[in-house]
Amino acid sequence: MVVSPQNESYMRKCARELLSSLPSLSCPVPLEPLAKARGIKRVTAIKLESDGFLFNDGTNLILYVNSQLSEPRRRFTCAHEIGHTYFRKSAANEMSPVRGGASLECRTEFADYDKEEEYLCDIFAVELLIPRALTESIVNENGLSFRCMRRLASAFHVSLSAAAWRMVEL
Repeated sequence: MVVSPQNESYMRKCARELLSSLPSLSCPVPLEPLAKARGIKRVTAIKLESDGFLFNDGTNLILYVNSQLSEPRRRFTCAHEIGHTYFRKSAANEMSPVRGGASLECRTEFADYDKEEEYLCDIFAVELLIPRALTESIVNENGLSFRCMRRLASAFHVSLSAAAWRMVEL
């Protein structure tokens, strides 16, 4: 997969602009107000077979996240799904309901699974969850080390792999 650098910078810019909608930047970054700013009515944690998805009920976008995931994974999934709102096909009608027993199942409304979009949403999630402005001071204090990676993960409530990703980008 080849991802255009323009697409990567666009998603980073979108994340930074969304972060600027917060009254102040803090650790960990609060995701609920950012989801609302992107038109997501609510974020709901339920037992799922996947990590999470956006659901369009015909009027509202609802973000479902797997309640069985760790907090860092749930946060990354939420940020990733918020990233999908920048892709019109996803935000417009990614999922439609199919009722089956007591659980909610979904089917995809579009056939092409877009690996580039998934990757770009991961980039967006890292940029959103671990803002560069707050990260640089932690990295400057600790240097590029495992200790620093643990500090980033703890401060931003993200996984070690998300923290490592951010450190590599810096």
